[in-house]
Amino acid sequence: MVEDNAIKAPKSPFAMRENEIKVFDGKDGYASIDQVVFKIDMGYINELHFQILEIINDFEFITSRQIFQMLAQKGIEMKSQDKLNKKLEDMIKSKIITRYYFSSDEGKGIYRVYCLDKIRKVFIKFARNKNNVAAYR
Repeated sequence: MVEDNAIKAPKSPFAMRENEIKVFDGKDGYASIDQVVFKIDMGYINELHFQILEIINDFEFITSRQIFQMLAQKGIEMKSQDKLNKKLEDMIKSKIITRYYFSSDEGKGIYRVYCLDKIRKVFIKFARNKNNVAAYR
């Protein structure tokens, strides 16, 4: 992994560009409560997923690199950035989180941000409470 102090860029990748637009890069639709409860029961959604969801929820828009650093700060060690990226991709396919990139006349942005929409935020509160999940069964 590249260390932060080794990154040298003439312009920040987070700088606004002229005519920049946000482009959806996730999966359309939502996961149902049944699907989430099933995944929790089967162990497909575990404590690490909830930690990632809480980080995304706290920051609203966040890059995978920032998630990796926040997990490390919480004492949760991911083996590599690639492992985290795989986990994030799985969460997108499961429609638990969503992702955007930014595009402009200069081309497609070099970073993607992960976020939760309103329904997913409500969903997290429901699924995080074990009593809700148990009552739903």
